[in-house]
Amino acid sequence: MRQNPFSIFDFLGYVFPGALALVIIAFFEQLPQLTSLSKVFEDAIVFIKGQNSSGTLGVLEETVIMTIISYVIGHIVAYLSSITVEKYSNWLFGYPSQFLLKELPKWYYWRINKESRTQDSPLKTPVGFAEWTGLIWRIFIGLFLLPVSICSLILGKFLNAKSFFVKPLDKTLKDAINNNVEKLKRALGLTYSEGDDIHRIIYHYEYEHQPAHTSKMDNYVALYGFLRSMTFISNCVSLWILIKYLLPSFKYFRNGIDWHYVLIFIISFGLTYIFFMAFMKFYRRFTLESLMCLVIDNSYKETIKVPITLQFTPTNEDVDSNYTVPENSSTTGNLLHNEVMTPTLQSSDTHTPDVDEL
Repeated sequence: MRQNPFSIFDFLGYVFPGALALVIIAFFEQLPQLTSLSKVFEDAIVFIKGQNSSGTLGVLEETVIMTIISYVIGHIVAYLSSITVEKYSNWLFGYPSQFLLKELPKWYYWRINKESRTQDSPLKTPVGFAEWTGLIWRIFIGLFLLPVSICSLILGKFLNAKSFFVKPLDKTLKDAINNNVEKLKRALGLTYSEGDDIHRIIYHYEYEHQPAHTSKMDNYVALYGFLRSMTFISNCVSLWILIKYLLPSFKYFRNGIDWHYVLIFIISFGLTYIFFMAFMKFYRRFTLESLMCLVIDNSYKETIKVPITLQFTPTNEDVDSNYTVPENSSTTGNLLHNEVMTPTLQSSDTHTPDVDEL
């Protein structure tokens, strides 16, 4: 593959989330209390302008050091988001190459067994240590991504907000993609079973054979990776607000509900889910781009040549007066492809052969 190992998309995808994570950590470390939403904005503006007296601005002025640290933190954030946010989306909705082409069974998130992930298959109880471990990880990640889990249940399932980013293709596109997947499997000599990651092969093949689409694919990869990291950061902020500010305020519930905490909490949850929806949007577009390249690619498709055979049995009269039979040909000739017997006019009487003679 001719992919650039380091591009501006990779730089921004790691440096910007890493820098944002450092700034948020420094900000919340200095924020004593969430008294009101306007106070949070005022403290944020003061922090950005460097008018605080904690000396944090002196660290931010070290551009080179800040860039390096941000790049390293960005890689950590990207990895953590890949094993939480992306894993959660694959467990909940399936891979985009799956939900684009077929309807997945209900309770897909809890289907640990590979054989239970097919349509109309019953939900099976985990068997063995590996499957029970997978179930525990699903519970842990679902709780860690509590803002995404709650919003996916309320907004995504009940209000059908997931239809904006998890929607199957129409029948025409499904049939075209499935037919070309079968052709690619035959061309590469692949054996494929239900649930295998065929999209990985399609992506690498089309990246190599469709250079006009590589920049678009790289762009989608950078965007969905960036938004995945932003989902992770926003989720951590929401949990921080929930644990440090909202839950302790329940001790004073008898004195009344602090609606400032509730409002900030709802905004942080909603912002996290918006980042998650944006991540799923570009995750879907990236996969769809590979699949559509597969449809229009002719490099792996077999070219079938159908020979046209004309049976011609000339009569004695035709041979003597109207046609010259080529040498090395039998009385009954087979005309293949462009090999045509050319009639030669031998007399002044014009004879037009009937259709039945040819």
